[in-house]
Amino acid sequence: MIKLITPKNNSTISLLRKEHIDFIADPTAAECVCLSDASFPAPAVFSFEPPIDAEIILADSHGRQTTVKAKNGQAKTYNLLIGEKYSWRVKCGLMTSEEHCFFTDPTPPRMLYAEGISNLRDIGGFETTDERLIKQGMVYRSTESDKNYSITENGRNTLINELGIKTELDVRGINGEATASAFPRDKIKRLNIPLSAYGEIFNEQQMAAYKSAFELFAVPSSYPILIHCQSGMDRTGTLIFILGALVGADEGDLMLDYEMSSFSTWGRRSRTSPEFSEFLDKLHSYGASARQAAEGFLTACGVTNDNLKRIRDILTEEKE
Repeated sequence: MIKLITPKNNSTISLLRKEHIDFIADPTAAECVCLSDASFPAPAVFSFEPPIDAEIILADSHGRQTTVKAKNGQAKTYNLLIGEKYSWRVKCGLMTSEEHCFFTDPTPPRMLYAEGISNLRDIGGFETTDERLIKQGMVYRSTESDKNYSITENGRNTLINELGIKTELDVRGINGEATASAFPRDKIKRLNIPLSAYGEIFNEQQMAAYKSAFELFAVPSSYPILIHCQSGMDRTGTLIFILGALVGADEGDLMLDYEMSSFSTWGRRSRTSPEFSEFLDKLHSYGASARQAAEGFLTACGVTNDNLKRIRDILTEEKE
């Protein structure tokens, strides 16, 4: 008989590391500049008895199943949804355990792991100011995969088959970088739109580029989308802030998500830095609230009201 041990039945597990939780509790007090990469989530850890090699059958509340291989009665997996109910059982030959359930803590951000890259996370899981949720599994952000980082085959498999990426939005190029894709063209469509960061986006050339990027977000078949620059912090962070603001995320949550990039090895990013403060001041010249400011800026870029509404409809959902 197979006995399930952890996660305990009906328990709640966190997918954030302790340093992430401490930082979310007080971003001003916690130290998050890391000599080694700490942008990865905590895994979901499974154990059972007897300590045999087996398969864990894992299913979410929508019935989507995945199989995790266990060795000596133990296994771990990454990239579960946050705020989700899961059921699991163990199968070995003709033996099958009883089924247990567990819940993942809903605290965003949903930090992710793909071997060979860093600073990977989902923009979903945050509540909006009109009491909706930003959908998980639609927009991801990360470092580059082909130069300072070299994604592995396991990492590619995670992005292509597990996260289901359909479009790579590469925003490098404004600094003269030669850009390329680390993914097969028949699996992931690549779009290169060179963007600047912070206060440098408020000029005619950059506003035209933002118009092109947000036209992509208005096309349902583009999703899921992976957005990256080099480090996934500045150019990507600026774009993600405006996208999150447009769909209704709280400005404080957007600032926190921006600062979570500090857990990679590219240095501290702070909402109080001169660069970020200048960006916020210029953005808020288009509107008082974060959403009004994003709408005003994107309208000035030439994004239509229909596309703004379409993006919100695509990326948000009612809370259950």
